[in-house]
Amino acid sequence: MASTIVVSFGIVFMLIATTWWGIVVDKENRKSKG
Repeated sequence: MASTIVVSFGIVFMLIATTWWGIVVDKENRKSKG
């Protein structure tokens, strides 16, 4: 039971991390272009 919670939490964390990273990279790209 505990392992399932850890795995699901890890998946959610990865989704948030990748989304946040995409936003940061997008902002940096706009700065360099502008």
